[in-house]
Amino acid sequence: MTVFPVPQDMVVELTVPEGVAELSADRLWGAGATAVGWQDRDGAVTLVASFPTSDAARTVAEELGAQLRAVDDSWRDVWKRYAEPVRVGGLVVAPAWRDVEVGGRLVVRIDPGWSFGSGTHPSTRLILAELDRHPPAGLRVLDVGCGSGILAVTAALLGAAAVDAVDIEVDAVAASTANADANGVGEKVRVSATPVGDLQGTWDLALVNVTAAVHATIGAHVAPLVRSAGRLLLAGLLPGQWRHVAGAYPGTAVVDRPELDGWEGVILIKA
Repeated sequence: MTVFPVPQDMVVELTVPEGVAELSADRLWGAGATAVGWQDRDGAVTLVASFPTSDAARTVAEELGAQLRAVDDSWRDVWKRYAEPVRVGGLVVAPAWRDVEVGGRLVVRIDPGWSFGSGTHPSTRLILAELDRHPPAGLRVLDVGCGSGILAVTAALLGAAAVDAVDIEVDAVAASTANADANGVGEKVRVSATPVGDLQGTWDLALVNVTAAVHATIGAHVAPLVRSAGRLLLAGLLPGQWRHVAGAYPGTAVVDRPELDGWEGVILIKA
């Protein structure tokens, strides 16, 4: 499993038997992890997870009975040495800091900095795959919880008329802005830290790749922002979580529920 950037000074360490490592990793993602890596140790696996803040890491460690460990800045960028391009249909997400040969209909070069969104996580790939199958040409797109800006930038490169990307994390706003500029779509992608409840306007397509808990909180704000017959592409859900989240998106109907590597997406249409 890839180790992603760590945006704070504490990580959660959880040592489990090999047979439950995948399930435990999913629990950490579901708890809001921004990065999960692991190390094999004599029949056991030590999972290392980062969270948006040190307080969040402490809370999850208490909930799971896990350990906290302090990290230095050098740990944050170790993963970059091993990053490889990610292929999703005709798209290729390439690490912006490495000179790697790529071939695809569309190449998106991303440096996530300390934000989520390098293209490797299944939840990101679920939405990238849908954008690849149905390019948002000419549409107004809203990316909620944009992280690195990977989805917003891809939508713009695929012909979106305009993309509004929002995230409450300062690092995410900076990363999304930089990645939009680096991919030549800075004029199309508007990035801000505007809370979703304060957004004004109507969009043709909403992209929402967040945890189930965040879906449950923001869905009622996002759904009214999508025009009639517009679509919402949701991701970040583990199996069984959608039934607890569905009511958060009023006035929508399920079109499809794609799955990838143990994660689920939901495609909605606005009634």
